Formats: sequence, structure tokens, C-alpha cells
Amino acid sequence: MDKIVFLFGRKAPQTHAEFAEHYLHHHAPLGLEVAVQMDGYTVNLVPDEAAAIDAVTETWTPSIDAFMDPQRAFANEADMVELMTDDASFIGTTQPYVVAEELSVGAWPDGPTRVRTPGMKRISLHPTDATVPSADRVDGPQRVVRNRVLQALAPDAPELAVILLEWAESVDALTPLDSSSVVSYLVEEHVQRQPSERATG
Repeated sequence: MDKIVFLFGRKAPQTHAEFAEHYLHHHAPLGLEVAVQMDGYTVNLVPDEAAAIDAVTETWTPSIDAFMDPQRAFANEADMVELMTDDASFIGTTQPYVVAEELSVGAWPDGPTRVRTPGMKRISLHPTDATVPSADRVDGPQRVVRNRVLQALAPDAPELAVILLEWAESVDALTPLDSSSVVSYLVEEHVQRQPSERATG
């Protein structure tokens, strides 16, 4: 199973609240309905109005080539036009990364879908492996998934080595990030569809 992580920014003059409302209640259900190459789908909303991005979306697919090809990603042209038109109506910037996910701590997520996941989730963007924190603290995160970046799919996407996902009961349980080169976001996770299979790490 292949995985793509998308960093999305809203289209002006929307507020983050407007972006989030449209994404969760219109765009995500539409994507689940019409995207035939999408196996798993998680929307992570960045509630900070001043943040550089508004969502980090995780998408699992049997084939990246097919998922990124509009002619193969949909059952028919009408579905393709509907989703791409909606996408263009509220998303201003898109930075996609092909990643290989590895479970470092805990177990793979398997909770309910279409509701906000309880607790805290932090997503951090690491330009090098050296900036990734150790996840072996006794009182640290309950789950850590390391997404090793294989390829950026947009020419303007910043160069990244790792996109780190951490789940914890509170912010205090998250390992401090000590590098000024690391950008991190506390997000609201909304799992839309669990992937049917995952890498073993």
C-alpha cells in the first residue's frame, strides 16, 4: 500500500473555520464517494488561524500513479470534474509527498471513523533525520508513526526527510522539539477511512 501526505492551505478570503467546515462536511464525503483509487483517508485539521497550512491529509492508495492520474482515479469524467472543481473552490496551496510509513511506538490506529480522535496529535516536518526526536521516553507519546519522505510531488514543496506523527493524552507528554528548523502543528484528527493494510515498519 502506498501513502501520500498532503499539506493544504486554504484559498483566500476563507477563514480556517470555513475551510474546515467545507473540508469535513462536503469535500471529504465526496472524496470517499468518487475516488476509486483511495484506500485509506485521514484529515488532520490545523486549528491555528495563523498557521502556514490548514490541513495535513494522509491518503493510502494501491497505486500512486493511478491515484495521481485523473483518468484512472475516478470511475467516470463527471466524478472527476465534480471533485476537482470542489477542490479548486477552497484549497489554495497543495504540497504532496510520497512517504513510507513506519510504526515506531504503540499500535496502528484502529478507532472510529468520521469523528474527532480523542487526545492530542502532533505533526512535525523534519528537513533531516537528525531533527527527529527520540520516542523512547517512558512518559512519552502513546503512538509514533514515522513517515520517511521518498519524493515531493510538487516543485515548490519544501525539502523534507521525515513527517512525524505523534499521539498523546496531553501536550506535556510530547517530546520537545529542539530544532529551530522543525515546523510542527497540533492537529485535530478526523479519520475518514482506515487503510485496509499497513506497512509492518
